[in-house]
Amino acid sequence: MFRHDISDEKWLMIAPALAMPRSDPRGRKSNDDRLMFNGILWIMKIGAPWRDLPKEFGPWQTVYKRFSKWTKLSVWDDLFTTISKESDDESIMLDSSYIKLHQHGCGAKGGPYLRPSVEAKVV
Repeated sequence: MFRHDISDEKWLMIAPALAMPRSDPRGRKSNDDRLMFNGILWIMKIGAPWRDLPKEFGPWQTVYKRFSKWTKLSVWDDLFTTISKESDDESIMLDSSYIKLHQHGCGAKGGPYLRPSVEAKVV
């Protein structure tokens, strides 16, 4: 088990949203949903290319296909809706970062604030 894997209690919350009934009983049995989900989490947290997925999660193509399938079926939207219902509003955090603007970013091209002879000072 990787440190990025989902815990048992959280998995019990989201497993029903990820379970999909099979329309065709023939063919190979699909891989474990939890293993696929953990592989997707690993990719999202690490930011690595799909090809760099560790072998413990199975073939990267299989994990990617499951991610793509869940995306097309809007499973992620349902999952986020399910998780947000259980949110703890006591620990909301705000980001107080800011972005400095370049002196030429004060107005649109040709706008009233663009004066080539005067340099705008942005704080």
